[in-house]
Amino acid sequence: MLRAARELFVDAGYPAATLAAIAERADVALPTLYAAFGAKHALLAALFEDGGPEAFPRIDAEAVRELGAVSDPAARLRGYARLIRQSLARSTDLLIALRVAAAGEAAAAHLERGLQGERHDAARVIASGLNADGALRTGMSVRTAADTLWAITDVQTYALLVTARGWAPARFEKWLGELLVNAVLEAP
Repeated sequence: MLRAARELFVDAGYPAATLAAIAERADVALPTLYAAFGAKHALLAALFEDGGPEAFPRIDAEAVRELGAVSDPAARLRGYARLIRQSLARSTDLLIALRVAAAGEAAAAHLERGLQGERHDAARVIASGLNADGALRTGMSVRTAADTLWAITDVQTYALLVTARGWAPARFEKWLGELLVNAVLEAP
């Protein structure tokens, strides 16, 4: 059911993906779908919370913390770019579908705000570590650095360059790493 929901949310768009269409694609009876999820927004939420093969790959908070052990600040940011690319390579379509859903449905908007908050938390961990190491640009606060990292790593950036412009994910990762370095680190 989750695979069918993901496919329809991405292919048809969240507003057009009806529960009846999802049930048909999943080859289950509509009452079965209702019994399992109750509402379309619950299906969407399950894709971000379920942990199964169709689920959204969250940025691993432990991996972000482990980047703090990387002594070279530029290498730390390039590692962060790798984590972002790995997540977005598997989830851009679903995140874009969520963004569309969030424009018209409160439950989807709440879910998107939560995911944005998680990504900002990761950016703040990176920025705080860089600040503790004295690596941030002169005059740049942790908050500004975290906001900068958060904004640059938005799904729309990946969608524009990889999906729309045809960049290879590896090219995106290299570009993103250099952009992050240049945006928040003190120039050598």
